Amino acid sequence: MNYSMDKKIATQTADLILKTESYVINFNKPKENWINLPNGNVIPCYCNCRYINRSVKATQIIGKKFSEMIKTKFPNVELIIGLETAGISWASKIAMDLQLPFAYARGKSKGYGLGKLIECNPPKNLKTVIIDDAYFTGESIIKAVKAAQDEIMGEILGVGVIVNLSNLEKNENYLNLIKSGISFCSLTDYNFILKELKKEKQIDNIQYLELEKFYNDPKVFSWN
Repeated sequence: MNYSMDKKIATQTADLILKTESYVINFNKPKENWINLPNGNVIPCYCNCRYINRSVKATQIIGKKFSEMIKTKFPNVELIIGLETAGISWASKIAMDLQLPFAYARGKSKGYGLGKLIECNPPKNLKTVIIDDAYFTGESIIKAVKAAQDEIMGEILGVGVIVNLSNLEKNENYLNLIKSGISFCSLTDYNFILKELKKEKQIDNIQYLELEKFYNDPKVFSWN
């Protein structure tokens, strides 16, 4: 792996994700009522780190750990860019903590004006870190990296997220990031969330194993 994770912080982050109801699981609902993904697939679970912001305490704890991780992993960073929409609040907090300029990356052009994806008119040619809440397919992160490189000539040092897939070595977009010299860091991953779910008896052992397989390689996993 290209990144290392502090197990204590990873467990604490996973616990706060559950306590703020940022992780939704619908195993008890019919499959037609599961959660729809942009690619048309349906899944019984979803992690929405926007909900962490409903708790001041959880936001402060995770925000502080997030900033510390970025400062430690990327000591030379000069610009923080958050992904629209979930990454914006976290990137803004990190930029304020590290006293760095902040920008955000749109998912698509707003259709008028200059038509750019990188907003806030940040300085060009800066060492940049991309921030998002969760890494799943990685497609939006790849798009933001390219936009920052093309529009502001940013030197992309790396990507930081709160939670990521359990086995990134099977994710093509992650491998492409690493091949291009872009590093990656995360506070926790879905394995820690699953352990907390099981500990809190929100899932049984069969569900735990099924979710474990899913987060290990969601592209090929098929739900029963």
